Amino acid sequence: MEHSPWKNHHLSAAAAVILLVVFLTAGTIYVHIETSEGFGVEDADCSEHLSGSYRGVCWPLINDNKCARACIGESSDNGSGGCDFFQCWCSTICR
Repeated sequence: MEHSPWKNHHLSAAAAVILLVVFLTAGTIYVHIETSEGFGVEDADCSEHLSGSYRGVCWPLINDNKCARACIGESSDNGSGGCDFFQCWCSTICR
C-alpha cells in the first residue's frame, strides 16, 4: 500500500479552512468607551439589538464596517455596530 502525498495536502487544507471558520465565528469584542460618570452605572440606557436593515451574512472583521454603517443609518440612537454569530448587531449610545 503506497502512501499518497495528496492526502496530506488535503488534510492541511481542511485544517486551514476549519481554523479560518473558527476564527471568523469567534465573534467580535466590543469595547465600550464610557465617560468617567458612566462607570458603575447599572441603569444606563444602552443595549444591543439586531439590525433591521442589514441584509445577508455578517462576517466578523470582513463586514463590521458595513454593519456599523447600516446601524448608524437606522437611527441616531445607534452609535456603532458589529458582526456576531453571522448577524449584524447595533449598539445604542449610552445616555
